[in-house]
Amino acid sequence: MKGAVLRAPGAATHAHLRDESDRAPAHRPQLSIPDRDVPLGAWARRLEARSRDRYPAWRRWSRRLGIQLLDLARIIWYAPRLCGEVRDRFGVPVRQQLADQFRLAFGKGIDPSIYYLAELYKPGALDRIDDYFMRREVKGDLLALLHRLQPAMGERRINLGDKMQLLAWCLRANLPHVAPLMLIEDGQVIWQTGNLLDLDQDLFVKPRVGRGARGVCHYRRKAAFRYVDGDGKLRMLGEVVSALIRRYGTRSLMVQPKLRNHPALADLATNSLITLRAVTCLDEAGQPELVMAYLRVLAKLEDDWPVKKPISEYAAAVDLETGRLSAMTGDKPECLSQWHDRHPVTGVPLVGRLVPCWDEVATLARQAHRVVNDRVLVGWDIAITPTGPMLLEGNSYPDVHYPQRIYGRPFGEMRIGQLLRHHMARLEAKWDASPARIRKF
Repeated sequence: MKGAVLRAPGAATHAHLRDESDRAPAHRPQLSIPDRDVPLGAWARRLEARSRDRYPAWRRWSRRLGIQLLDLARIIWYAPRLCGEVRDRFGVPVRQQLADQFRLAFGKGIDPSIYYLAELYKPGALDRIDDYFMRREVKGDLLALLHRLQPAMGERRINLGDKMQLLAWCLRANLPHVAPLMLIEDGQVIWQTGNLLDLDQDLFVKPRVGRGARGVCHYRRKAAFRYVDGDGKLRMLGEVVSALIRRYGTRSLMVQPKLRNHPALADLATNSLITLRAVTCLDEAGQPELVMAYLRVLAKLEDDWPVKKPISEYAAAVDLETGRLSAMTGDKPECLSQWHDRHPVTGVPLVGRLVPCWDEVATLARQAHRVVNDRVLVGWDIAITPTGPMLLEGNSYPDVHYPQRIYGRPFGEMRIGQLLRHHMARLEAKWDASPARIRKF
């Protein structure tokens, strides 16, 4: 791969992003769902438990014990820090808060931290708890089993966690993306550009395998092939490479050009790249559908922002029809009921603001899922640059707790919940047809 930003022939501009959703069958086949009246979350947890029947009893019980101990630790951690504020602001007695969290953890097997993250202390909110789709089903077996309902695209499934594989199929599919200028593998530099001048710009470094902002760093160009690192030290290009090798050892790294934010979004961040998490799910006809999107500002990458830990990002839901933003909130239970009509740090207006290139972003997400439709659900991270949207990465197991907070309602009340129910019905029908074939994938 050559150059900083690759666009294959026929996709020289983002106007060439073509949406083929109108080619999908107009008729959506309806699968008989025997548990149509069972809330989404309750059904998901039942299927997750059933999927674990294939494990030895000792493994099931040890896992259950480990989860209960972890849930107890979460209650012990969050309650002393947050229950007083909830009592004072919302009039919920501390005893009731603790009782509600214990019922979630030990009565329903639900992570009790969702109590504060999803604002379940508000009147009537706990009545909807069975409609929440939880992280345990995503990180456990259920979502993996739903993915396996789809046949592999080739000899093996594409590993979305490997960013080089992601870039390879982006290139084949003519999807706009950012390509590495060099790789660092086993302490050795592998050049990906034929022009050294491509490296004379701001650089962004991230692990080849991994998700989110873990392990990322950036270098700001100060002069010709001289860069300022995160500690404010001036380094030459060779020193940058040596520092990365010392810091990460044999871990594989990608060095890319640092992308710029679209001018219409630039005032929402100082140094970090703003991304949109666009979640697509296969619909009843097996076609990718955009079911959710939210704009993310990674506060943990903003060194100068007065953001208190543990908040690592702020996000605002995007209206799928209009591309307009809603209020912004943080990603941790400590945020409680903090919602911001204006940016919590920069103070610029947020609510009603239009996301630039929104139609192209939505089209790019659907096209990307069409290339890897061996998964039922994918969360795509997309940057909007001055030249248009760029695909950064895909996540087959996206977060589900935070989006339900951002949208202010459980998945069971959203379109994503309808589609998850459809695929859960497919899975249960497969199991019922051949119970002995519930196996480990």
